[in-house]
Amino acid sequence: MSYNNIMFKNPHIGLDISDESSKFVELVPSKNGIKLGKYGKYQIPFGSAMPVLSPERKGQAIVRAILKKDDMGTYMILDIGKKFTGIYIVSHGRIMFSSLFPVGGNMFTKIIERKLKTSFQEAENIKMKHGLDRQFFNEKTFLTLLDGLSVLRDEISRRFLYWHTRRNEENKGRPQIEKIILCGGGSNLVGLSEYISANMKIRVELANVWINILDIKKHIPEMSFEESLSYAPAIGLALENFKKNR
Repeated sequence: MSYNNIMFKNPHIGLDISDESSKFVELVPSKNGIKLGKYGKYQIPFGSAMPVLSPERKGQAIVRAILKKDDMGTYMILDIGKKFTGIYIVSHGRIMFSSLFPVGGNMFTKIIERKLKTSFQEAENIKMKHGLDRQFFNEKTFLTLLDGLSVLRDEISRRFLYWHTRRNEENKGRPQIEKIILCGGGSNLVGLSEYISANMKIRVELANVWINILDIKKHIPEMSFEESLSYAPAIGLALENFKKNR
C-alpha cells in the first residue's frame, strides 16, 4: 500500500521504520473497545535517510503490545527481523536489558539459496513452508541450517547467563526468566520455537500482539497471526498514541 493514499491525521497510528521497510497500524475506538483499522507496509528504497526507531524505543513499544500492563513477570523477548535480532529482558513491566545483534531471517534464506542453488525469493518461500523440516532438506543443508541457528542460540545463551549471574544494586540475585517470547517476522520459522526451547530448557511461545486490544476468541482481526508478529512495534506505538489522545 502506498503512503500517498494515506492521510496520517488520525492520532491512533503507530509507525515502525526499520532499515528495509516501514509498517503502520491504525487503532480505532469502537463501542466494544479497540479494533484494528488500516495497516500496511512499505519497502524503503536502498540508501534512503529515513529515521529508524531506536532499539530502546522499539523494545518499549513491543512490551506495550505483547504484555498486559499489570504483568509483573520476568521474560526474555526476541524480536527476530530480516537482518537483526533484538533481545529484551523485561521484569515488572520494565526493560532491564536490551541488545541488538546482526542475525536475522535473511541468514537462513541465504543458506537455502546457496545450498539449493535457487533464487532468493524461492529460498524464502521454501524457508517459510518447510522451516526446520529435516525430512525436506538433505542432511548437509539441514546441518548448515543448524549451524546458522547455533549463532542465534549462542547469543541468547550469553544474555541468559548474564542476566542470571549478575547481581543487582542491592547485591541480590535477579528474578529468574520464566519464558521466552518470540516476535518479528523471523519468528515464523517453522520449528524455531521448539529448537530454542529444547536448547535453553525453557518455555518458548509466540507473541500475542492483540492481548491489550481485543479478544481473538470473540473477534478475529483481518491481519493473519503470522503477519501480526512483525507488527508488534507499530501496534505498541499505536497503543501509546491511543492512550495519549483519549
